[in-house]
Amino acid sequence: MSFHEQRHSAVLTVLEKFRISSVLDLGCGEGEFLRRLRHHSWVLKAIGIDACMNSLTKCIRACEVSCCDFLFQRDVTLEIQILFGSFLNKHSEMKAIESVVCIEVIEHIIPEDLPKLSSVVFGHIRPRVAVFTTPNKEYNQLFGMKDDQFRHPDHKFEWTRKEFELWCLQQSKLYNYSVKFEGIGPEHPQFGFLSQMATFFDPKKEEKIEQQNKINNVVNNNNNDN
Repeated sequence: MSFHEQRHSAVLTVLEKFRISSVLDLGCGEGEFLRRLRHHSWVLKAIGIDACMNSLTKCIRACEVSCCDFLFQRDVTLEIQILFGSFLNKHSEMKAIESVVCIEVIEHIIPEDLPKLSSVVFGHIRPRVAVFTTPNKEYNQLFGMKDDQFRHPDHKFEWTRKEFELWCLQQSKLYNYSVKFEGIGPEHPQFGFLSQMATFFDPKKEEKIEQQNKINNVVNNNNNDN
């Protein structure tokens, strides 16, 4: 499995754990992650947004039904919506989405615009779950890179583990979310994982869902007994 696939798998594991049924992919690019969602029947709706029309053209093609899709039978067809525009702006289509994923995208944003991103994700959308992945700058030393070098020429910054955790903790406190940190890819004993992931979740929403699930289980058990 390539590292690219490892990132996607790590994010999918989180979404499945929370039983997410709708996903918003920020900076969806050519639609590789959206395409993978076709093979996970628990996802019913997916939205991708990107500001690059060339990438979105490829994304639309990637999300079209192919003969391979018939090998994986879904009970309900996955609804996919593609948006052209900046995810730093608020869009009505983003509302009522359970989860937001931002996979190796945040580092392409100029630091001055990060508050806009937080406002859209945690303020406007207010999802149950939000997952961010970004390169771990410390790991770059293993590639022989200098401190001022980035892994991609379009990266506006790259965070160390402490810098990423600080930003995430600030957002969790500001918007009343809980956050959990994990690593993705190979791990070095000193420099950590190749990439880092933060999962934000709304504890109040999760508590309500858990309570409702317990009620549903009791009702189902009573019906089975009858």
